[in-house]
Amino acid sequence: MAILRDISFLISMLHTIILFLILFKPRFSWRTTILGGVLGGGTLLGVNTLLMLHRGSGIIMSVAFFTCTIPTLLLFLLLSYYRDGRFFFLFCLSDTMCFWLLQITNLLDRAAGNDYVVMLISRLVLFPVAEYFLWRYVRKPFLALQDRLPKGWWEFAFVGAVYYLLIMFTAVPVDVPLPGAADLAVTFLVFTLMPLTYVTIFRSLWRQMQVFESTRQLELHRQSYGALRQKIELGRIYRHDMRHHLAALDGMLGQGDIAGARQYVDTLAGGLEQVSGASQCANAAVNAVLTAYLDQAGSAGCVVEARALLPKELLFEETDLCVLLANPLENAIHACQALPPDQRHILLHVEMTSNGRLTVTMENPCPEPVAFDDEGLPIRQKEEDGHGLGLRSVQAVANKYGGLFRCRWENGVFFLRAVLISPKMQPQKVPSHRTARITGGILSVLVFLIVLNCIPAFADALESIPILGRIIQVVDLRTYTLRWRGSEMTVREPAVTDGDKQAPTVSDANHISQDFIDRMREIFLWYTGQRAEGHTDMDVDYTVLFDTDTLLVLRFEAALNAGGSATFRRHVVLDKTMGVVLELKDLFPDGCDYVSLLSAEVVRQMEQAIDGEYVPYFLPGYGWPEESCFKAIDPQQDFFLDDAGRLVLVFEEYTIASGNMGTPEFVMPKEVFPGWG
Repeated sequence: MAILRDISFLISMLHTIILFLILFKPRFSWRTTILGGVLGGGTLLGVNTLLMLHRGSGIIMSVAFFTCTIPTLLLFLLLSYYRDGRFFFLFCLSDTMCFWLLQITNLLDRAAGNDYVVMLISRLVLFPVAEYFLWRYVRKPFLALQDRLPKGWWEFAFVGAVYYLLIMFTAVPVDVPLPGAADLAVTFLVFTLMPLTYVTIFRSLWRQMQVFESTRQLELHRQSYGALRQKIELGRIYRHDMRHHLAALDGMLGQGDIAGARQYVDTLAGGLEQVSGASQCANAAVNAVLTAYLDQAGSAGCVVEARALLPKELLFEETDLCVLLANPLENAIHACQALPPDQRHILLHVEMTSNGRLTVTMENPCPEPVAFDDEGLPIRQKEEDGHGLGLRSVQAVANKYGGLFRCRWENGVFFLRAVLISPKMQPQKVPSHRTARITGGILSVLVFLIVLNCIPAFADALESIPILGRIIQVVDLRTYTLRWRGSEMTVREPAVTDGDKQAPTVSDANHISQDFIDRMREIFLWYTGQRAEGHTDMDVDYTVLFDTDTLLVLRFEAALNAGGSATFRRHVVLDKTMGVVLELKDLFPDGCDYVSLLSAEVVRQMEQAIDGEYVPYFLPGYGWPEESCFKAIDPQQDFFLDDAGRLVLVFEEYTIASGNMGTPEFVMPKEVFPGWG
């Protein structure tokens, strides 16, 4: 049974890296970071495996500091965005969590008879549970803490290092007799105090961030109050001098100097504008933020178009409103300061809708293209770059209120949109018994996938079963729902697998699937944001059209209901023999003008259908505008191969016909496409 012990150790090393990456902020793209982590982690895994085979598993715990800890620290220090106490605190946190789980599973196995079966099973379960907990509840607030609090982490990193050393010294290695009662009591105390200490640290950090935001809000109120005092003082001076102004005007009018009097009035009007200073909105907190930052924008030479339609009372915390407005405005001002004066322009629109949604829309010029990370946040190329600072906090506020947060760059303009949903309008939480069932299902799937990947023989056995063979090739990766009170998007997302064969067709097909789902999510969010009073529903699903020894054809389909209905489709054709996802050009010889060939056939079938009975195809001569008429297919036109090997072209709604035609399909005859296979 020693093989189970060794497998348990290797699984633990892998999950140590996973736990770390969940809370990690990379310096490079996630693709580069994961590639570097896999290569480095794989090397360490191989070295420790050889060491374990040569000296026995007991050697690992005694030399893990030099063979695992130090190399891993150097590897991820190179990949980390942060190079200060934030990185070292996270490293100590992830390592101590893993050692904590290792010792718990070790003691459970000892209590069950020390045959390593309980050790393996408990690690297969507890590590995914810990990862799910960190991803679901800790990741976003922890990243926000790192972003908002750059100082004070070294003290907490030192505490983490002390706990790491304590666990190293008090841990009971595998295959070593249990110590006496006193030593076990010390181990128990250390393992009890460790999670309590980290919880205390996180609460302390969170309070620091709240104090920071409160202090910032108070500063904004102070600036707003100072500006108001200046306006009051100017008003007092103008009132005091008003009789002199009236006397001067009376003299000019008495002398018939109309032009001089008009110029004098214009001068007075300009001064009165400085005195009045219109309030931005009825809510005091939002007004303080807007007044302070719009004054800064004016001082920076920015032309600001601001509109705030908000009531006096809002159902959101004032500190959250400060974060939501101050960070984007600050970024926009910094971005404008780097531009010529005639290009400094900011557009801001804040509104409270009748159904309890607070919407914020902001635009500012940004000539250089902006890259975005996996979470949709701008990637900061350098520390002093204006864009991206504090937007993680804005995203956290949007998530807190069940809203949305989106950034995009287009044609030299940076766009930001955020929506908050008041607590009274948010959907109720899922009942606890339903949550338990969902959690149990997730854990079961995780255990199944881990066993499937760790034991290739098990996967081969499943593939040999006719009913389960297809499941191994196309499985439901997850089914999830994005729900706002009256709007809901349900997604059934597939994953294409090929056993332990790493064929390119697998990753290509999964990328197409994810691209389609991402596009549908954007369409759903756009309709949801536009329909403040209505309901939007979307179902995204997939179908295996057919699966043979040579071809696998998938259809992705989305049905949208937003007052009217719409259907979106995307097909994937996988050639199993070549290991590629087929494109339309792959079906024709090199140099063949397949676009003209297929376009002519589509026009022929459209005209034939119109001659038989009126069909609303967009063709010239049938009353449709010239710009709407069909001209040619797209070189990457959507298509699939049916079970007879025939080529079928698929068009989206409203592209070549009116909406009542749905998504038209055209089967190519043999003289155009002889067939596949």
